[in-house]
Amino acid sequence: MKSGSLSLSRYTLSDNASYNFWGLCQERKKGPAIGFYAINLQSGDVELRQKINDIPETIRTNQSAYTLSLAEYFGKLVSVELRIKHQICIF
Repeated sequence: MKSGSLSLSRYTLSDNASYNFWGLCQERKKGPAIGFYAINLQSGDVELRQKINDIPETIRTNQSAYTLSLAEYFGKLVSVELRIKHQICIF
């Protein structure tokens, strides 16, 4: 990576579901390159039932995950990366 980058995207899926991505990475003059990204998946309406004849309950799910990465390049064959991940799920 010779310079930093920023990436934003949103994909609309079927049934009002959507997938979102935000990413940022930056090379530094000293120390490891640093990157951060977040992803989000929203389900749209989902029907829940216990039995086939039940009246359905409609819910929406919202799931997000976050990752922080540090990467260092030591030569042609050696590179090291450290990642910290966290996931959140809301119903």
